[in-house]
Amino acid sequence: MHGAGCTPDVFAAQLAAFPDALAPDLHALAPDAATVAEYAEVLNAVLADIVGPFALVGSSMGAAVALEAALTGPTPSALIAIGCGPKLRVAPQILAAIENDFEGFVATMPPAFFAAPTPALAGEAVRQLRAVGQTRTLADFRACDIWDIGDRASTLALQALVLTGEHDLLTPARFGQSLANRIPGGEMRILTDAGHLAMAERPAETNDALRAFVVTS
Repeated sequence: MHGAGCTPDVFAAQLAAFPDALAPDLHALAPDAATVAEYAEVLNAVLADIVGPFALVGSSMGAAVALEAALTGPTPSALIAIGCGPKLRVAPQILAAIENDFEGFVATMPPAFFAAPTPALAGEAVRQLRAVGQTRTLADFRACDIWDIGDRASTLALQALVLTGEHDLLTPARFGQSLANRIPGGEMRILTDAGHLAMAERPAETNDALRAFVVTS
């Protein structure tokens, strides 16, 4: 599950590495969603059609959606949360920038998404933000800002891996560790030389972590 302002293309490297993987477009499934819980509701409708065990992988807001879905719907065999904490608070100036100067916001995001944004990574991030658009991106970030899993994380009866980029500016490692500590079956791993969108910036390392964790869960 992709994060705020992103499309399923953010998981291109994972879709190529795992042929059975699905990457739903949350914006297409719930174009008017105002909360993480609303996204989770439509995700659970998709999961209801899956036969057999499955793992959930989400990035940032998508990780929050995966966590909410696991709390309210079918239990996955494993859950991997990338760039996520128990809360996803958004600075007021970011919300204001999305609302008042969307193109300016788009231009500033690649350094926040990646430890070392190459032209290709930066260009793809900008393309996805523009494809999602101002209205949906603002709704996503507002949904993140009010989401808080709180003590509910302790009720998750599953194996969970929290992956955090070493240089994640949006959700630093201490927040990832806090999330992992709240989940009884949670563990934390830091991906070196990666930022917030670690699966795009360090795809091989991310894929190795996903493969190893899902196989052992």
